[in-house]
Amino acid sequence: MIDLYQNSKGTKVCAFLLLLSLVVVKLFSGDFTFDTDIKIELKTLPYEFAGWQGTDSAGLDDKSKLILQLDDYVKRVYKNQEGDLVYLYIGYWKKQNGEHQAAKHSPVLCLPSNGWQLGQRNLTSFASDNLTIPVKKVFADLKDKKFLFHYYFFAGEKFYAQEWKALLNISMQTMTGNRSDGGIVEAYTVLKPGSGQDSKSEQADKVLSQFLKDLTPYLTNKIKNSQPS
Repeated sequence: MIDLYQNSKGTKVCAFLLLLSLVVVKLFSGDFTFDTDIKIELKTLPYEFAGWQGTDSAGLDDKSKLILQLDDYVKRVYKNQEGDLVYLYIGYWKKQNGEHQAAKHSPVLCLPSNGWQLGQRNLTSFASDNLTIPVKKVFADLKDKKFLFHYYFFAGEKFYAQEWKALLNISMQTMTGNRSDGGIVEAYTVLKPGSGQDSKSEQADKVLSQFLKDLTPYLTNKIKNSQPS
C-alpha cells in the first residue's frame, strides 16, 4: 500500500478534528492573515559547498512542466572528493494547493509510473543548522541498477517526511493564512557495484545523509529570509 494512505482511521479522524478546531479558533479570534506571495530563488543555491561541486543536469521535460507547474526548480549533479555522485532535485511552488503540492508528486507516487520498481522504504532524520529534519528513504530499481532516494517536503519553515502529514499540515497552514509555499527536496544516488548489498546500502545512505546535512544551511537560509515577490 502506498505510504500516503497508511495512517489509521483514528489518525484521520483526530487530524480532521484538530484541523476543524484550529479553523474555529482562528475564525472567532479574528486571527486570520493572508498568505503572502513569497518566492524562494532556488537557482542561486551554491554549486560549491563543503567539498561538493555541482553542475546542472537535464531539466524537466515539457510533460512534467505542464503537470507540475512549478514556480522554480533545480536539477543538479553534485560530486564530492571521493567521487560520490548525488543527484539533486528541488521543486518549489509559491503556494501549494490542489494538485500543486509536493506530497502529491513524491517518488513513491511518481516513480512506478515511469518504470521504476520500488523496494524497502523507511523513515529517518538528520540534524543540521539547529534543525532535525525528517526524511523518507526509498530503494528503487531501474534497468538493472539500484538506487537510494532520500527526500522530504517543506511548507514555509516546516518539514515533513510522510505524504499524508505534509498534505494535512499544508491544508492547515493554508486555511489559517500561514505560509504554504514550499516543495520537495529529493536526493538520490546509485548503489555502487560490488559484493555486500548491506555495505553498499550503508555507504549510499551515508553519502546522501551527509549531502543533505551540508546543503541544509543554504536552503533554510533562503526559506527563513525569503521576501514577498
